[in-house]
Amino acid sequence: MAHATTHHELQVATLRESLKDFVEATGRFDPLGIVSGLKMYRVYAYLSQRSDAELAELGIRRDEIAAVAMETVSTA
Repeated sequence: MAHATTHHELQVATLRESLKDFVEATGRFDPLGIVSGLKMYRVYAYLSQRSDAELAELGIRRDEIAAVAMETVSTA
């Protein structure tokens, strides 16, 4: 049986692609984790500016923003 892609899965994939731009724009050289911290901050700031409704459409609660930022940077 084929796996059906849900609307939520497509939104999460789109979110990851959008956030990837923030993460990759900073570069890869990372002494002392400073660049990773900056990347996480940029993703966090971007998501924090979204309304609760926009976050809900992406399947993210406001209290999950920090975890999403960390996950996005760690998987980039």
